[in-house]
Amino acid sequence: MAIPFLSDIKLNGNQIKELVVDHKSGSNPTGGYHGQLIFRTDENKIYINTSTNVNSASWSSIAGDITAITAGNGLTGDATTGDVTINVGASKGITVSANRVSVDVDASTIDFTASTDAAKIKIKDGGVDTTQLAADAVTSAKIADNAINSEHYTDGSIDHVHLAADVVDGDNIADDSVNSEHIVAGAIDTEHIADSQVTLAKLVSIQSPGFIGRATSGAGVIEAMTTGTARSILNVADGATATSAPAIVDSSGTPAFASGITKAEVQSLLNVADGAGANVATNISVTENNTTVTIASSTGSNDTIQAATTTKAGVMTKDDKTKLDGISAGAGAPTFANIKSALQAMDENDDLVIGDSGEDTQVTIKGNLTVTGTQTVNNVVTVSTSNGVQFEGAAADGHDAILKSSVASSDKTYTLPNLTGHVPLLAVAPTATITSTPAELNVLDGFAGVTADLTYAKDLRATGVTTTEFNKLDGLTATTTELNYVDGVTSAIQTQINGKQATISGAATTITGSNLTASRALISNGSGKVAVASITKTELEYLDGVTSAIQTQINSKQATITGAATTIDGSNLTASRALVSNGSGKVAVSAVTSTELAHLDGVTSAIQTQLNGKESASNKVTKKLSGDGSSTTYTITHSFGTPIVGVKVLDYADNGSSATYQEVNVHIDRNDDNSVDINFGSAPSSTQDYLILIEKYPAIS
Repeated sequence: MAIPFLSDIKLNGNQIKELVVDHKSGSNPTGGYHGQLIFRTDENKIYINTSTNVNSASWSSIAGDITAITAGNGLTGDATTGDVTINVGASKGITVSANRVSVDVDASTIDFTASTDAAKIKIKDGGVDTTQLAADAVTSAKIADNAINSEHYTDGSIDHVHLAADVVDGDNIADDSVNSEHIVAGAIDTEHIADSQVTLAKLVSIQSPGFIGRATSGAGVIEAMTTGTARSILNVADGATATSAPAIVDSSGTPAFASGITKAEVQSLLNVADGAGANVATNISVTENNTTVTIASSTGSNDTIQAATTTKAGVMTKDDKTKLDGISAGAGAPTFANIKSALQAMDENDDLVIGDSGEDTQVTIKGNLTVTGTQTVNNVVTVSTSNGVQFEGAAADGHDAILKSSVASSDKTYTLPNLTGHVPLLAVAPTATITSTPAELNVLDGFAGVTADLTYAKDLRATGVTTTEFNKLDGLTATTTELNYVDGVTSAIQTQINGKQATISGAATTITGSNLTASRALISNGSGKVAVASITKTELEYLDGVTSAIQTQINSKQATITGAATTIDGSNLTASRALVSNGSGKVAVSAVTSTELAHLDGVTSAIQTQLNGKESASNKVTKKLSGDGSSTTYTITHSFGTPIVGVKVLDYADNGSSATYQEVNVHIDRNDDNSVDINFGSAPSSTQDYLILIEKYPAIS
């Protein structure tokens, strides 16, 4: 840590010995004072700040690091001290004169651009050929556009390695200049072939006779196929011949088929059935069924006429005809009155059948249906009601039973068993069926316990107790308390009992019948038996800690308190006070509390002597000095009446915020007996404060 000086240091001609400049490494500070020096330890150089702006330093090296000069190639004049002259060495083609170095050329490969001193060396046209160039010494970047044409390179001297991607296009290739010898395998793919540019003439030759196509299954490239492959695709037999003769020929007025054409193929082509005669009417046959009529054609397609419906015409079915036959001749259209009268006239010998034998008739009754007789229902009845099915019971007393079905998420089947009895009911709607069998449920028949009993059995089983172990408790009459008496037993109880004394004898015979008086000391009585003493348990415990005979110790004690203690044997003293001897030499309470007395802890010598040796706080003062950004001199008043004072200046930053309290060096003037002047080399800013510590020293002794 450095000691800051806030004013100039005047040495009055004295030397600064063993001066070390401020060390820095890595980079120079961004700010600094004009003329400030730093030493870069990473470069071993000294830098000076030439900027007058403290926030923007400009560092220049003042280090001289040239220790010797060595002439390089073509130069002469080595030296380690003094002024040095470096000379250019003359050689073949180079002439050195005052202020000039001349170069000779052969005028065949190299020449000058002019005959003046401003001339430059150039390569003559044709002066450099391939023998004078290193391999790959000339790149495309070194060649001007259109500077090289076909006259400047030999056949085969440029291959694809020396061409950039896509640098050659169709415009740069002469007609017929590229053939298969100039294209490597795989060099041209579909991306480099324009649409419609590949014709049949460009394809590879195929065998003759031959075809192009694809015989391999699935999509793929075109293949050259043999005539055998083509016959297989066309389904043509080997050896079949083509003819220009018609398939049907006239041989002496009788029709005949050309060779290779069968009768079945001709019939299929003409859609003529086998045996059909020419110019003969079509034969039609009719077949009647129960519900349809089928019409068959000898030449065309067959068809079927369906039964008539309420929306479409058709044939009358067998069943519909039976229904019509059952209507009496002259019967009129049915009316409600006719139907009602007919139904009321029916007796127990009459049957009323609604629907046909197909059992597919739907009967809808709007309103209530009352059945007073026996009702027989076959198959499944769908009951669509949210109110359920109501059962009146034996008496019409208004108390009914209602059977309802919950809203099913899918088709459900409720099957009544082939048994006589009552259907059990559940208190809440179940979410699953009962999987227990009646035999399993009957196990609980006669069980008079409650749910807690079953829970207890479950918990008992969870403990791992087996049925055999549990059966051992059969007939047990002991209570839980009695069973708990065996808690902690580590071996057979009877064996332990047999090992005990059968009858208590001796001194203990007096304490076997009843309890003793509580909390008393025990003694042996005149008969040597255990007895209760008059000494209580509390009184007996006072003997705890006694190390010798009590009477002996009592006999050695003072009978009456005398001396200084006579003032403190009658009552308690005032609490937490220091004790002193009073005017009579007796123990007495002082006004000093125990807390005040504790302040003497750690004192090693006379307190007054130490106090007398201390300096008075009135001989010191601390003042705050606040900069204003313009003043360099500040007057601080101490009022000690003497110039013999010591002054220290501490950094207080901005009113203590981030203060370092580091002592700084400034110039101090003691102009009178009651104040000092603090002088800074540059004015402190308005956010810079200092603490001024002033101490008065004694007069000269």
